[in-house]
Order: sequence, then C-alpha cells, then structure tokens
Amino acid sequence: MEQAKAKIQQARTMAIGAGVVGLGALIAGSFMVSKEHAIQSYHYGLIFWLFLALGGLGLTLLHHTVKGKWGLPLIRMFESSAMTLPLVALLFIPILLPEGMHALFEWTHEEAKSDRILQGKAYWLNTTGFYVRFVIYFVIWTFWAYMLWKWSTEQDKTGNPAFAQKRVNFAAPGIVVFMLSATLAMTDWLMSLQPHWFSTMYGVIMAVSQVYVMMGLAVWLILGWRDQAPYKGLINPSYTRDWGNLLFTFTVFWTYVSFSQMLIQYAGNLPEEISYYVQRNKGSWNVVSTAIAVLGFFAPFLILLSPRVKRLPNLLRSTIVLIFVMRAVHVYWEIKPVFSESPTPHWMDFAALVGVGGIWLAVFFTNLLKRPLLPQHEPRLQEVAHGH
Repeated sequence: MEQAKAKIQQARTMAIGAGVVGLGALIAGSFMVSKEHAIQSYHYGLIFWLFLALGGLGLTLLHHTVKGKWGLPLIRMFESSAMTLPLVALLFIPILLPEGMHALFEWTHEEAKSDRILQGKAYWLNTTGFYVRFVIYFVIWTFWAYMLWKWSTEQDKTGNPAFAQKRVNFAAPGIVVFMLSATLAMTDWLMSLQPHWFSTMYGVIMAVSQVYVMMGLAVWLILGWRDQAPYKGLINPSYTRDWGNLLFTFTVFWTYVSFSQMLIQYAGNLPEEISYYVQRNKGSWNVVSTAIAVLGFFAPFLILLSPRVKRLPNLLRSTIVLIFVMRAVHVYWEIKPVFSESPTPHWMDFAALVGVGGIWLAVFFTNLLKRPLLPQHEPRLQEVAHGH
C-alpha cells in the first residue's frame, strides 16, 4: 500500500468520529436550544463544506482545460472532492424540509405575500422553483464530476491517451456551465437569505471562494504527505512555487471582485443595495468585516509575495491555515448577520462545522482511497519528477 494511503485511512477514521460527535451535538442542541437555531447553524456548516465540493469540481475543470503540470499531483484530490457532491445533496434534506426553509428564508413566510418587493421576485423566489433548480444543479454537477472521474479511471486501467483528450473536450464547456450554475445556486442558497438585496457579482465572488478554499486544502494535505509514497521525491520547489502563486492569484481575484461589488453599490447608494453592507458594518460586526479585510486579504497577500514562503512547505502550510480559517469566517460573515446582531458564534455553529465537515472529509478520503493517488500512464508526470 502507498504510505500516504495509510495516513489517509487514519484521517478518515478521525473524520468519522468528529462527524458523529459534531452532528450528535447539533441534534442535541436542536432540543436544548431551538430547532430554528440548529437549522441556521447547520446551514452555515453545510454551505462551507459545499464550497469545498464545488471548488473541487471547478479546479478539476480548470486543470483538464489548461492541462497545467501544477495540477497533476493534486488532480485526484480535486476529483475526489467533486465526487462528494451527491453526499452534499443528501445533507441538504433538513434544509429542504418546510421547517428548514421557514427558519432560513424570509421569502417563504406568510408576510412575504404583502411585500411588494418580494412579490416582484416571486417568479424566482418560490419553493417549487427552488426545489426544481436544486435538482438541476446537482444533476449537472454530479454528471460532470462523474464523467471526468470515469475517464480518468479508464485511462488508469487502459493507458489509452484518448481519455485525456475526452476530459479536455468535456471540461472546457464545463467551466461555463459551472460558473452559470454556481452563480444561480449561490443566489438561491445564500443571496436569497436577504431577499430585498441583490448583486450581479455575488455568484462570481462565491465561485472564486470555492476554488480558493479547495486549492488551499489540497495543497495543505499534499505538503503534509510529501515524505510518503507516492509523493516522496515528487514535490519539489517548482511545485510549491506554482501552488503559492495560484493561491496568491485567488487571493487577489477574490479581493478584486469583492471590492468591485462594494464600490459599485456604495457609489449607487440605493437602500436596497447598501443594506447588505450596513448590516455587516454596524456594531461589533464591523470588527469581523475589518478582520476579513486584514487577515483575509492583506495578510495572505503580503505573505505570499515572498518567494521564501512558496519555497518552504511548512511556511506555505501555515499560510494556508490562515486562508482556510478566514474562508470559514467569510462564509460566517455572509450568513450569520441575517439572523444575529452579534458576531459571537454559538457553540452549535462549531458543532455544525465539525459535524458536517467530519462526514464530508470521511467521504472525500474514501474517494481518494479508491484509486492510485497519482494518475497512471500520465507522461507529463515525468516532467514533474524532473521539475520541468
């Protein structure tokens, strides 16, 4: 057995334990505190791990389209992450129930029938359309993830290079489909938490966040296993530099689209647009907003500018921890102001993050264990091994 697979099996066991404990605590909290609060916490945890699943799909599509050597050691992680999407669809069930919808979405309330703005959006914000689109999103994502997984597996078995070209031909239009569907999904599951507000850039911001956080997780894991077969001797400074540069790029692009949204809405100064920022910059929420700007952009931006950080795996891993934590804070900042005037997390928020995360990671690691950790019959891996 590949040495890294032994580490993955250990990690999977720990993830299962964390998932059981976290979800058990959340279920207990639904009786001890309130079901509504438990659903809101669960929604936060689920959305964060959905970001990693969609990020895996987005990076799989990107890698197969551009065929960059930077993705060869990571592609199995991207594909395994994308193949967790059926699990995420099942985990959505508590939210899709009437009680879950009512706890999260204002537009499902009886009062929405007398709200002129919400009635004007009722062609989109209705439960029937919500359910239909939910099915469409996951069918599309799962289909693309499965076909790329299948052709990658077939190439492992047969060595036929035609499967590589199939993936390229399928992935290129898939990027367009991914961006459109992810934008609409984020409109449904996140932006409609504040149904009076809207932004045409919101889906792009969320899509960038998805590939950003999954890239971070994949690099963090592979650097932790770099001394284990089959990665031993493969991970060289050329790779860590490329990965650090990609993380730097995602940092800058996420900040660019986020700032552009804020600048446009600030300049417009319309009540239905600025409500989003007013809500997130009043009281102690302003501290979280400042932390996201400082620790979510300036800190990783300045750190990843350094060639030394991208050359030394331990420094790069430490930077990724900061990135990962701030992505979790960012998702919290997107969701929780709708339900709370205080940014202080409830213990059920942590329980949901750990519980859903444990189950997601267990399936992710299971997917990794199903195949060799590196693509087989891949001539470009020879370039990787020699650092070309």
